[in-house]
Amino acid sequence: MKKYAKEKAKPISFFSYKKPWLCLMLVVVLVAIMVLGGCGKITTEISSDLDALVLSTLRAEHYSGHTEGKYPAVAYTTLSVEEKKDATTVYGVMMYREYTCTTQGELRVWGAAHSPFAITAKRTDAGYELVKCWWPKSGVDYVSSIEEKFPKKVRDDAVDFQQYYAKHDAACKAEAEKSISEADQYVVMESEAKNLRVAYCPNNTAAYVVFGGGYNTDGTYAKVGDSQVVFTFGDRKVAFAVDGGNYVFHAKESANLPKEWQAAGDNEYFQDGVVFKPEGDAPSVPDTPENTAPVGFAVTVSSTNWMEEQALREMFGQYVPSTFFDSADPTYLPVRPIETRAQLDRFIAAYTNDWTGLKAENFASYDEAFFQDNYLLLTYYRNGMASCHPKISDYVYVQDSTSLWLSVRLEVEQPAAGDAVVGQWLLFSGIAKEDYKKATGLEAYVERTVTKGDAIYSGTTLSFTGKVKQVEGRSMLMQCYDVGKFFQDVWVELGDIELDPMVGEEYVVTYEDIMMPSLPPRITAITITKP
Repeated sequence: MKKYAKEKAKPISFFSYKKPWLCLMLVVVLVAIMVLGGCGKITTEISSDLDALVLSTLRAEHYSGHTEGKYPAVAYTTLSVEEKKDATTVYGVMMYREYTCTTQGELRVWGAAHSPFAITAKRTDAGYELVKCWWPKSGVDYVSSIEEKFPKKVRDDAVDFQQYYAKHDAACKAEAEKSISEADQYVVMESEAKNLRVAYCPNNTAAYVVFGGGYNTDGTYAKVGDSQVVFTFGDRKVAFAVDGGNYVFHAKESANLPKEWQAAGDNEYFQDGVVFKPEGDAPSVPDTPENTAPVGFAVTVSSTNWMEEQALREMFGQYVPSTFFDSADPTYLPVRPIETRAQLDRFIAAYTNDWTGLKAENFASYDEAFFQDNYLLLTYYRNGMASCHPKISDYVYVQDSTSLWLSVRLEVEQPAAGDAVVGQWLLFSGIAKEDYKKATGLEAYVERTVTKGDAIYSGTTLSFTGKVKQVEGRSMLMQCYDVGKFFQDVWVELGDIELDPMVGEEYVVTYEDIMMPSLPPRITAITITKP
């Protein structure tokens, strides 16, 4: 701007006497340029130190208590950078992912976020310092908050940020894979009786323990000198003495181990002196047996007092999959075996005041004779609607590359019209020991939804009109205008439909069934058209 002013100095002086109107016009132009210059420089370029601040801020905004032992990754695209005298604002879209990695090296998404953002920073002698990190509002104000915050030139890209999904997804995966390749893989140790495994990752302190079907991925691992290692699961401390390449369980150095961790039914788990050896090659997958039916009748008890995460962990111990707490729509449900009548009695005594129907007389048929040949499988289900009435339909065996899972399949009803009462259940159902021990893992899953009364009927083609509130991959969350009396919001799975939806757009969606227990529920669209 100085160069421009210098070149124009002579014409301004000349015309100031000869043509005052032209002089006035040039003055106005210069004033306008100065005013605009005061608004700051706008670019898409970002310096390395500002990039470092953006990345560290996006990570810090999403780190949580669950990040320990995971592989976090961040990717972002800069839409605009506005530089002012006292501050610089970066407008962009970002993706945050937390991954876990199985012992076979399979990468799994643990938690995720994908959103526009705006980060304002000020320059100091030491570099950039964060002033503010901005995120869009949720709900109906989502689009308008972006339009108010972002420069006009990039508003559409900020709203339609799904166009960056594939790019960010690939970048996050690459970062996680690099982190994993630089870290030690999990070391798996197996007990002499081969009924118990512990695993740990030396570099990131993650650890888990596997009890004949139950598992917990929230543990941590620490090495104490050269002679001891300690696994921690909540307030439970599991200590081992190091003997060459083996671990020997040390009961006196351990703490708060429940009785079920030490001996349950035919299994002896953490007994003092039990030797754990490094596991060899992954065992070959056994042949899948025929599916089986529950033994005897089932007992279902309910409660309207919502269980907190810690209380649920205490109830299920090592059998609670951590992923259950990461979403309102868990894929798998907490499940655990009860192997003796004494164990069942302790459970009833501990929780009888919190659960309607959890009384000893309701479990009379599960006597000592029953437990000679059978176990009880305890499954927990909740979805916020008290009229869903879940029940166990059957048991099936699910095979993957290294394991054979016994899967408890649940059947639930569509909620009654207007139901807003909290619903959660404990389901007890018998299984033959012989069938249970065929599997190397245990899970519970909602297999199908049954419709009754005036709920939305399965297999009937229905439609509704709604507005897109959020887009995630090949799904969009829609606010429904005429879905009936049941749900305000619905996740719509796009399937093979060729559509690139944007937040704020309206569509007419036809479908055949609403899938529970997710809240909001999910449907798979048959057709999607503009209203």
